[in-house]
Amino acid sequence: MSSLNFKQLRYFCAVAANGIIARASEMLHVTPQTISGRLRELQEQMNARLFDESGRKPALTDTGRLVFSYADEMFRIGDELQDVCRGAYMARRRH
Repeated sequence: MSSLNFKQLRYFCAVAANGIIARASEMLHVTPQTISGRLRELQEQMNARLFDESGRKPALTDTGRLVFSYADEMFRIGDELQDVCRGAYMARRRH
């Protein structure tokens, strides 16, 4: 399995949070086709369906909910790490 692509995960989380590819594409300033392609790649890479698209809106599968939970936590930790590093950098600049 190749390494995770954070852009794919970011697109996946945007669709999972918004429920609609078009809304996620507006938020991320990319085309719906770009998001659809990245989601397809992510599902192939994970060898799992992340969305059930049988209804009007794509709904997360059980695996999709698990991936969303992990991805959300990864991005939260990444943001926290960035904040910590910025704080350390600013503290060094003051001395």
